[in-house]
Amino acid sequence: MKRSNETPRRQMPNLGRLIWGNIVRQQYLLGITDTQLCEALGITSRTLQNYRRDPSAITIRQLERLLSNFGTDAESLLKS
Repeated sequence: MKRSNETPRRQMPNLGRLIWGNIVRQQYLLGITDTQLCEALGITSRTLQNYRRDPSAITIRQLERLLSNFGTDAESLLKS
């Protein structure tokens, strides 16, 4: 249950996890390897591992690059 004093900053990890979950789903559906995902995001494999532990660290710029490379829109990353 959400507390009334919960700040948007505290909610961000949940949004990050939602977006990351949809990235992983897209990766699976498109048959993209981790190496290809790293290239699409412009990151190293180590950074990919870090994002899997803390997806809130992904940047807007990386998301834009990913969307461009995947040929999809932002709405697809925000579906629950």
